[in-house]
Amino acid sequence: AVRDLLVDMGVDLQAARALTYHAAFCVDIEQGIEARLAAKLEDDPNAVKALRTEGRKYKNFNKMLTPMAKYYSSEMSMRVANSAMAVLGGSGYMQDYPVERHLRDSRITTIYEGTSQLQVVAAVGGVMSGGAAEVAESLLNAQTWDAELQPLVERLREGLALLREAVEYVKGRREDANAYRDLYARNLVDMGIAVVVGALFCDHAAAAPEKKLPVARRWLGDNLPRMRMLKERICSGETLTFTEFETLAPQLPATE
Repeated sequence: AVRDLLVDMGVDLQAARALTYHAAFCVDIEQGIEARLAAKLEDDPNAVKALRTEGRKYKNFNKMLTPMAKYYSSEMSMRVANSAMAVLGGSGYMQDYPVERHLRDSRITTIYEGTSQLQVVAAVGGVMSGGAAEVAESLLNAQTWDAELQPLVERLREGLALLREAVEYVKGRREDANAYRDLYARNLVDMGIAVVVGALFCDHAAAAPEKKLPVARRWLGDNLPRMRMLKERICSGETLTFTEFETLAPQLPATE
């Protein structure tokens, strides 16, 4: 049981790093394109047009990946700190040791510079416009996968299909599409993160299979079933949060 908890913590940490590093990589590309255009290094109008198109693509990616990275990484820090306390038990809870401070410190990361809820609001538009699927597809199409990785790539493509199905369902709700999107925004962003990180882990596994192939397998093994559940939830049409709010969240008296 403790091994499984530690594995979850380790994979969670690697996922946050992969997502954050890729977001930073995409920001670097966008800024490099802007600098190249500002310096007028290209004389060919077609080359300038192509650069501008590429710059707009990465700008859209970054509008989604930046809040995604902040949301996932800050929530990850809380989960990992909480699990560390669980592993250490009473020693983790007591102020004699630093773990309880790590848990308290990690909580603020989900609040300052925009709460997790605000990061989800900032990222969901990119997921709905197909940005998460495009980032994942660009990674999957960038190379030829060997036989060992093919099954993982196929599972990831199944996850992409689930994400697209969920997005199309939300878009198809003509009468309340915006409100429904906001209601399930976190679920949509979680699905987007699952496919982007899954593609990144497959890419890492191609470069270092000994270290990263088990990580990719674990991530997809955990997240593909979760994506099926999230897709079913998004496509359920359930709006009880709107229609039965007072019943589901009644004002209960405080207890001493």
